[in-house]
Amino acid sequence: MPFFLTSHGCCDCGMGIGISTVHRAADDVRLLVECLNRHKDLPKLLEDAIALSPSPMVEIKALVSYEDRHKASKAKFIWDGDRRIWHKSVRQC
Repeated sequence: MPFFLTSHGCCDCGMGIGISTVHRAADDVRLLVECLNRHKDLPKLLEDAIALSPSPMVEIKALVSYEDRHKASKAKFIWDGDRRIWHKSVRQC
């Protein structure tokens, strides 16, 4: 489930559940429980998550020009200034 930070500092998980404090354990647990309660096919979600969990993480690099760096950012790649690359980690499936 993707999370989006809104302009007023709240976090929204895309399911109409907004929270104003982030990275508090109790809030994180309440948010997770509420999201799971609202999921239409929880058994399938859990089955898929368990199936993907042993899959190794791989790093993907975005090969973009300086002028097109916004494309990498929009695709949720992260800029690593030390290595001077756009990258993100995903599960190998």
